[in-house]
Amino acid sequence: MKPAPDHESDFPVLPKSSMPCVWMQAGLLTYRICDWNYECERCPLDAAMRGVAFTPAVAQAAAADPVPAPILSPAIPDDRRYHPTCGWVAAAGEGRLRWGLDQVTAHLLDRITSVVLPASGTRLEQGRIASWLVDGGELVPLRSPVSGTVVHTNQAAQRDPALVTASPYEAGWLVELENDRRLEEVPGLCDAAARAETAGRQMERLRDAVRRRLQGVPGIGPTAADGGERITDLRRMLGARRYHRLVLSILR
Repeated sequence: MKPAPDHESDFPVLPKSSMPCVWMQAGLLTYRICDWNYECERCPLDAAMRGVAFTPAVAQAAAADPVPAPILSPAIPDDRRYHPTCGWVAAAGEGRLRWGLDQVTAHLLDRITSVVLPASGTRLEQGRIASWLVDGGELVPLRSPVSGTVVHTNQAAQRDPALVTASPYEAGWLVELENDRRLEEVPGLCDAAARAETAGRQMERLRDAVRRRLQGVPGIGPTAADGGERITDLRRMLGARRYHRLVLSILR
């Protein structure tokens, strides 16, 4: 008698030439072969999984934007300056600057439960890690958009971390520091229009990365034997740690 196979590869679930559906790869369906050559905009199942009516135009829009883009205007105020990746900076009185997250970063890190800010007297350097957020159970480092010595931190944001994303430009500011330069003279900063342009590129990079993961990387999200609960939360689909690594990579 022929011995029993000793590993699961002897019983392939999918024929080698087949194309598994992206929803199967994401762990949302137990078994499904792609009939559309990964042209999801043509697939009625894809529309059903996304909860939209099946029309080519609607399905194509859903497939093209697995990650919703933030509103870039007028959500980026033009009364302050911006670091391309680290946040906003505004004048806060003679010889002082204040900084916090911009709307783009707040859109991506919207489950903050704790804010860790530097102590007064700490010297911050532009582009270096200055504080941390706990977002979705993961510790996320934040880099300072400007150099200077900390004189104040936002205690209200530490007491109520939701302020950081609910009001990133006002009540949710993070740090105030001493800096002898005028805001317009601080190197490495840009205006709101330039930040909006950079943010658009960052969000497109994020969408491209998510598409690649959904179409090619195994093990995205848990698989349930009965087909599972339909997952629309990108954090749950990728896993919190993988999601944050992806977000931090596009914000660099």
